[in-house]
Amino acid sequence: MKRFIAILLAALMIFALAACGSAQEDPPAADVPANDAPASNDDTPENEPRKIVIGFAMNTMDENMNRNLKGLQKAAEDINAARDDIEVEIIFSDGQGSVEKQLSDVETMVLQKPDAIILSAVDTSGSIPAAQVIRDAGILCIEKNGIDTQYIDCFFQGTDEPASSAMIASWYEEQLNKDPDLVLNAVLIYGRASQTVQLARHIAIKELAEKYPDRVKILDENYADWSTDMAQKLVEDWLQLYGDELNCICSASDDMSLGAVNALKAAGYNPGDIFISSVDGTKIGMQLVEEGWIQIDIKSLMMKRGEEMVNLALMMLEGEYSENVYNAGKKCVAVVTADNVAEMKDAD
Repeated sequence: MKRFIAILLAALMIFALAACGSAQEDPPAADVPANDAPASNDDTPENEPRKIVIGFAMNTMDENMNRNLKGLQKAAEDINAARDDIEVEIIFSDGQGSVEKQLSDVETMVLQKPDAIILSAVDTSGSIPAAQVIRDAGILCIEKNGIDTQYIDCFFQGTDEPASSAMIASWYEEQLNKDPDLVLNAVLIYGRASQTVQLARHIAIKELAEKYPDRVKILDENYADWSTDMAQKLVEDWLQLYGDELNCICSASDDMSLGAVNALKAAGYNPGDIFISSVDGTKIGMQLVEEGWIQIDIKSLMMKRGEEMVNLALMMLEGEYSENVYNAGKKCVAVVTADNVAEMKDAD
């Protein structure tokens, strides 16, 4: 009997010690200081801006693309200064005129998981795989050179090409009205055949030829792939072929206009002997206007165009724009002649 009572007392003591230990391990919740409580996950996003990364996959970093890039960066700075809820970052790549390199650039850029990529296609057919890589990664794809594919979310028309062409044709029509004896015998220089959007840069001069068939004649037309050297060779051949009959050169870019001027200089022509119209408004273009070689240049306000592209990407990401084409109209172009070249040189 004494042994039984001893075992019972020992069991009671073990039970009491276990209960006491449990109470020490789990103190009342009220004993936890308030500042030790975990922060709410909902508070963090409200205090930090949402990061938005926009990629710019350039075809080649020439003067125009560099101006475009500066516009993108300026737009990002302006947005970040104006808004507290988002922070826009611009990343970019240089395709160096190669379809293969641009595709590789895009594949690398996709790994950085941007929210949108603006693609400046090297070739409107050859660059389709780059657009597909962007789309397959679930990234918003905006293209600016006219790729015709289902992989593009939106085509950005930074310049209303027909409207720009009409500005040039209007200037030529003014010259016809000033001089009733003037007959324009024109040659047309295009950029790269695969970049179909730029073909509209000469559409209005062709319409002018239809309107005044006896006073505006298209002698010849060809592609120079945006190359100064190729344009020079074209004009050299045309001067040999048409001689003094040729009195008007319509060029789709300032770099090609420079090639035309080089050919004219070598042939002994002076500024103003032959009308030259151009598109771009680059530094060399402005210089040629000042020197009197180019009579009218449609200046692309490339920084403004870059800003428009960023704003478009942001509108699409925030659900404020859903169309598959965005036309910036005349907001990103300006007419430059000898009358206003001094003030337009630094406009961008």
